[in-house]
Amino acid sequence: MPAAPAPGPVRTRESGSAGYHRALEAHRAVRAERPTAPAVAAAIARQDRALREQREAAVTDVRADLEDLRERARQRASPVDASHTRALRRLADERAGRV
Repeated sequence: MPAAPAPGPVRTRESGSAGYHRALEAHRAVRAERPTAPAVAAAIARQDRALREQREAAVTDVRADLEDLRERARQRASPVDASHTRALRRLADERAGRV
């Protein structure tokens, strides 16, 4: 049976030798990006464009729905609600020293 290696400090990337670090840097410097196939690049561009259009449509829909809800709330509000809202705003202004 082979003898067990002598115990010593654990070797990590950070504690590697100077030669290891030089080799690692050389590898990182020459590692080339793989070219993307034109068909794949076109598909990615189409998907990005479709997602952007979907987001814009969703935001537009939400804004329209929100405005619709606000309009419905204004129509349902009674004069008492409006008066109460004005009184609360005035009270807040007085407490803040704006009046």
